[in-house]
Amino acid sequence: MAVKKIVLAFEGSEDSKKALDWTMEFVGQSAMELHIVTVQEASGVVALEADYQVIDMDKIRGEWLKQLNEMSKTLCDGRSCTIRNRVLEGDAAEELIRYAKEVQADMLICGSRGLGNFASLLLGSVAHKLVTYAPCPVMVIK
Repeated sequence: MAVKKIVLAFEGSEDSKKALDWTMEFVGQSAMELHIVTVQEASGVVALEADYQVIDMDKIRGEWLKQLNEMSKTLCDGRSCTIRNRVLEGDAAEELIRYAKEVQADMLICGSRGLGNFASLLLGSVAHKLVTYAPCPVMVIK
C-alpha cells in the first residue's frame, strides 16, 4: 500500500514533536500530502477557582495556525510534499478521526502521549482512541 496522504496530530508536546520529526524522515523525498492537524477544545470558558474567564477561541486558533504555518515553511525544503495545516475544534480523537475520513488519509500519525494530565498512562487516551477507531492505519510515535 502506497502512503500518499498522512494526517499528523500535533499539539506541541514532546511526543508530537517526535512524531513530526519521524514523519518528515518517513516522507523523505516522496511526493506526499501531509495534513498537520491541531485540535483545540470547544469550550471558550475556563473556571479558575471561583472566577470564570472567557477565552478568545478565534485568537487561539489564529495563533495555532500561525505557528503551524511558520513551522511548515521549512518542512518541505527540497522535498516534493504538500503541507496543509488545520486547526479543528472539539474532542481531539473524534475530530482527528472525522478529518482522516474526510481527506481519505492513508495513515494517521500521533505521539503516544499529549499534553494531558495523565502522563503516567502507557498510551494516551487520544492515541488509544485513534488506534481503535481510525479509518486508516495509525502510527504512534514514542
